[in-house]
Amino acid sequence: MAIGPLYRPFIDVAREAGVDVDAVLAEHNLTYERLISPDTRLGPDQGRSFGRSLLRALPLGMDRAELGLRAAERFATRDADLLGYIMHHSEHPLAAAHALVEHARLIGDSAAFCVEQAGGRVVIGLGLAGGKQMLPEAADFAVAAICRLISDGSLGAARPSEVHLPRPRPRRPRLFERYFGVPVQFDAPAGTLVYPEACMLTPFTQRDRRLVEILKQHALQKLEAAPNAWQDRVRACIAEHLVRGDYAPELVALRCGIGERTLRRRLAEAGTSYRALVDDVRKERALLLLEHDETVSNVAQYLGFSDATAFARAFRRWTGRLPQQHRRTLRSDSPSA
Repeated sequence: MAIGPLYRPFIDVAREAGVDVDAVLAEHNLTYERLISPDTRLGPDQGRSFGRSLLRALPLGMDRAELGLRAAERFATRDADLLGYIMHHSEHPLAAAHALVEHARLIGDSAAFCVEQAGGRVVIGLGLAGGKQMLPEAADFAVAAICRLISDGSLGAARPSEVHLPRPRPRRPRLFERYFGVPVQFDAPAGTLVYPEACMLTPFTQRDRRLVEILKQHALQKLEAAPNAWQDRVRACIAEHLVRGDYAPELVALRCGIGERTLRRRLAEAGTSYRALVDDVRKERALLLLEHDETVSNVAQYLGFSDATAFARAFRRWTGRLPQQHRRTLRSDSPSA
């Protein structure tokens, strides 16, 4: 689930483009006031569905591939709520990046970020846990918003040397390169920002160590009160080993540091099962791969189905239609169609 205020910049862009945002919100039983409340969290299915509805409502002349960048230009610290303020008042960009990793669940139960330091570089990876996938526009926004926050806090001293986006190459890649200030690699496996290590130690202009400690204590209390996210670890493990086919429950349980019986018991207590999680990960990956125009046979092979027919049966069970029908719907919904 993601906090509602993160959708505010997208709403602003859509309104400026002439979209009847209130009508789109009403389709999903939402109001603007309810959406931007820090207490509002949209589940992954609800968030993706709302995002798709907003994209479909954009004028035909507007390139949806640019929506994430436009939203990032309107991003403010308050949109990330408590985590945004922790990062904004951190000592330097590197400390802000580590705060992002440590407290990611403040902005979404599935938010998963990582920071690696090696060879004089700092690599920030952005994504979702449990094998879940962002819409390309959401991934653009996440990478661009973090980049902007780091740049603004350091007065432009911290600039990325590399940017990787998990989206197809857009029609106007120069807009992305102009925003980030460097060439952008598209069709990447995940959203990534790479910085020279030295610039990531530039002091933030608004740093306040005492305030950050107070905010972190409050964040810890919120995280301790939140539901346990151990299921996301199981999903992530399944997704990681899906292609190789070694995602048997006993292997996944071992990788998660628990026994198979404990794994099955916890899933049952949560009202689900191991088979249901595997099914959900497969469905999530199938929808993403079909969006990227992979062939049905390739998707079936990737997801470990015996053949395209078996995959088609599963896909119809998930969505009520065949993969080819789903792809035709995607193309007809595209603003460029």
